[in-house]
Amino acid sequence: MTKDEYFASVRKNPWSFPRSVVSDLPDQWIADAWELPQVQSEAIAGGIVRQVSKTGSLCESGEYLSRLAEVLSGEQVKRLYLAILSKDELAALLGMTVEEMEASS
Repeated sequence: MTKDEYFASVRKNPWSFPRSVVSDLPDQWIADAWELPQVQSEAIAGGIVRQVSKTGSLCESGEYLSRLAEVLSGEQVKRLYLAILSKDELAALLGMTVEEMEASS
């Protein structure tokens, strides 16, 4: 499988990210695929972030989370963390109220 074929597969079915028909994908391919709009909107915002907001915990398997930890950059992990935080939690981290935070963006 080529990188383009992998990306096409992920674009077609973002829920397959990073799981694919090939389990030994290069780390960089997975990190790059993380940035695809389809992955961000479906698997991340619609999956991981939504699960945490509904259940209060990560519902993905340990294997899935371990694989992400192996391949994602620190910046990618930070953005996921910030996406998971509620507005209240993020505002508290910034030392602001939610209203102040929203007014400054």
